[in-house]
Amino acid sequence: MLLSEMVRRIADEEQFVHDTSKYESPDESKHDWTTRVTKNITLSKQKLVYVEWDTYTYNSEGASRVLLDSTPLLATGYVDYEQTVTRKVFLVLPAGSYSFEFQTACWSAGTGGYVRITNIRIAAFNFSDLDSHNYDSGNVSIPRTSTFQDVISESFTTPASRTLPIGTIKKYTALIFVYVENVDVDKRRDKWRTSYQYNYFAWRLQIDGTNQTLTESQNDCGDVTDYESYGVGAYAKLVKVLDPNTSYTFKVQCSNYMSDGDPHTVRAIVKIVLCPWIIPAGEYEPVTLNFPQGSTLYIVLEPLNDNPTKNVKIGKKRGVSFGDTTDYYYTASGTDILQADYTFESVEVESCSLLISGHGGCISIIAVDVR
Repeated sequence: MLLSEMVRRIADEEQFVHDTSKYESPDESKHDWTTRVTKNITLSKQKLVYVEWDTYTYNSEGASRVLLDSTPLLATGYVDYEQTVTRKVFLVLPAGSYSFEFQTACWSAGTGGYVRITNIRIAAFNFSDLDSHNYDSGNVSIPRTSTFQDVISESFTTPASRTLPIGTIKKYTALIFVYVENVDVDKRRDKWRTSYQYNYFAWRLQIDGTNQTLTESQNDCGDVTDYESYGVGAYAKLVKVLDPNTSYTFKVQCSNYMSDGDPHTVRAIVKIVLCPWIIPAGEYEPVTLNFPQGSTLYIVLEPLNDNPTKNVKIGKKRGVSFGDTTDYYYTASGTDILQADYTFESVEVESCSLLISGHGGCISIIAVDVR
């Protein structure tokens, strides 16, 4: 008997925007945040929304960001001369209509210099076992001190484990996207670091009191002497693997060690997406296998927002390892849609781990042919 579940709900997927037009700031125009184009979408039900765009600077320094219904969602951080930066963000939105404003800022423009936004993509996905948390600190006053102060401090609990045809959910992938800015200072001085720095706003993330190593990040540009308020907004992404039904304390912290010695106002905005079927930035074990001996396990992996090489391993790392060929009874690897299947004949189901990797991809189908 074949027991199967399509955890990627492809019937709910939509492509709202795929715009390769070029939206540029005027030549040699130094400017603060200015909207270049607005994209509107309507959701018929709650979905996982994906936003992606490219930013390119020609003979200039600048930045871009996107606003969701006039509230900052994500920024590029500093984009240097002749550099292209791609930003990608996931968020869960309920049914309704939404407006995405794509903005540029430019604080240094040479001959013909501009900031360009292009390759805008907005799409919607849906998965089983999808959860989310959103935080906006609002304006928070931080005293002048080398000590980090909480800007956001929240506790959230991951969903409980669920029984599947192939076993039970063991891990949830957490995708965490962060926008931070200083609000009342005419200086672009936000920087990601775990210790204070003179004349900067230092920012860091903590989970359960432990400083996190960011998966991706970009500071503001803090060395410009003119137009320093233009384009304020720094970027961070953190990908974590978390346990089900577990409470975690998440913090965004800031140290204001500006030279003026004054308290200053800052803001942080966070989007957290939780799903066991989105592949994290590393190898993970999404499910504890539990089905009758002699059955055949089927796993289908697919591209999600990227088309990386995806990997499936069945077995377990040995006490003395000689590599994957001796640690694992089965391996499969590939781009595009990857189907893996393995029959547990002599190998015990409960002794094996199912390991998956390939950030940018997802698990779409899980199944077992029970014997």
